[in-house]
Amino acid sequence: MNLLLLLSFCAAAVTAAEGPQWPMHLLEHIENGAQFLEEGPKKIAIVGGGIAAASLAYTLYTDSAYRQPVDLTIYEAAHGVGGRVNSTLVNNLANTYGGFVDTGASTFSDDDWCLQSAIDDVGLRKAVIDGVHSIRLPTAGVWDGQTFIRHRDRARDIKSRTVLEYGRDILKYGLSARRLQNIMRTKLPLFGDLRSIPYDIQQLDLEEESKMPANEYLIQNGVSAEVMRDIVEPTARALFAHNLTDLNGLSALIAMNPAATHRLGSIPRGNMELVSRLVRLSEARTFLNTHVSKISSLSNGKYLIAVSDTDHVGKSEAKEDHEYDIIVIATHLQGAGIEFDFPTPPLVKSLPDFVERHVTHFTTHRGVQLAPSFFNLTTSDKIPDMIFTNSQSPISNETDVFAIEHYDTDDGFHGDLRDQVHLYKVISSKTITDSLILQMLGKSPDSSLASAGVKWTTRQVWPLASPKHTTGPQLDHVELTKGLFYTGLSDELLNSMEMSCRMGRQVAGLVFKRLLPCPHFAAPISTPIYDGCDGLY
Repeated sequence: MNLLLLLSFCAAAVTAAEGPQWPMHLLEHIENGAQFLEEGPKKIAIVGGGIAAASLAYTLYTDSAYRQPVDLTIYEAAHGVGGRVNSTLVNNLANTYGGFVDTGASTFSDDDWCLQSAIDDVGLRKAVIDGVHSIRLPTAGVWDGQTFIRHRDRARDIKSRTVLEYGRDILKYGLSARRLQNIMRTKLPLFGDLRSIPYDIQQLDLEEESKMPANEYLIQNGVSAEVMRDIVEPTARALFAHNLTDLNGLSALIAMNPAATHRLGSIPRGNMELVSRLVRLSEARTFLNTHVSKISSLSNGKYLIAVSDTDHVGKSEAKEDHEYDIIVIATHLQGAGIEFDFPTPPLVKSLPDFVERHVTHFTTHRGVQLAPSFFNLTTSDKIPDMIFTNSQSPISNETDVFAIEHYDTDDGFHGDLRDQVHLYKVISSKTITDSLILQMLGKSPDSSLASAGVKWTTRQVWPLASPKHTTGPQLDHVELTKGLFYTGLSDELLNSMEMSCRMGRQVAGLVFKRLLPCPHFAAPISTPIYDGCDGLY
């Protein structure tokens, strides 16, 4: 027996010395004439620089060592990568760093395996911090148009997480609260297994959750209108900036996920640091302020990209064309302004409308806070730090305010901001005007922000924040035509950083499947990434 072990060890050592060991299924393809390693790297263009593009580029690069060498190029029309993952430096009116705020996608959860894996891959685990800025746990409440209901002390939101909190919900709302808990217990774990669109939607029995409007889905499953009004819709509005009627059932369940939320405290870019590192580690050439204006199909099966430089006032200057084997559109086609000189699927003409959303931050002097009178309260009444709303209780007639967050914090702040300001974040459908900020603070709308105690403001507008409706998503055209892929379909299912991250990984698998010489993949690929090509994936 010992002799056999010794011989086995020697054989393994000799084999290891011969060079890298390839999986058997790849060796079989090489032996059959698929000498893809000798053809040199395949040129791949990625249009867009958000989390989907970063996840895609990093996966393509890391997997290319044993699949197919690639040469990656990223085109981003903005001045930096990140997409809807964005942060802004806080101006503390001094010449020192004053901290930052996330003006785009701000948090991720323990259950977001794609983002969590990416964080580990790029070495940002130590930068993960709690999702709430405050050095103390804030209070939370739902504004019902007259007063605040569902008060929570020392809570980051209004979701129940403990047995005691679940019990209180059942006492107040009856079996309806229990049914909601049962749905989440049954369906939320399935989202963790969702890796391939649309294949896994069917395999995991999530078709109803993906297509049915959230309010109808919850009613069908025995959740009362009171539970939706007091808990589910306020939570979904704060996370997705949509009413339940505009979301699918899956979005409502994800909003109610009790898992802890986190953010990246990387100075000075926050969550943007994840996108930046993924792109940097992918070794992709990255062209910023570069708009892809046209994609042409060539007779040799490749594609030609026409690009132009864009400056800060929106002017453009044409540049030379570039030829690629594969193109992935990792931005929204609705606003990309890309012209195609070849027929594309009907999907391109039937994409859903997107809505505009606004994220406003402002800081005030320590003695200046939201006024109780703005919420019809007395001076003795306390305003929650985290203000949630539902569709029946507007805070303002000017705009639909989805949520207001107040942070009494020194976390991440330096200089004269530390321990001296209140930080507010407002998520809305339209611009939060100076006048509205002044009214919220109990000041005259005709006064100036500075005289009212406002130290700093920043307004981020997202023209294409999310689909107007996420019900009935079109998920069958990840590959628009042979060699041309689109990641934007994931937003029609679930508009989140995690879903975009997963979509990037999925498309990377489909790209490799297209590049490997499997003759039966002449048509656009619609099968799951781990099917076909003799089980290659």
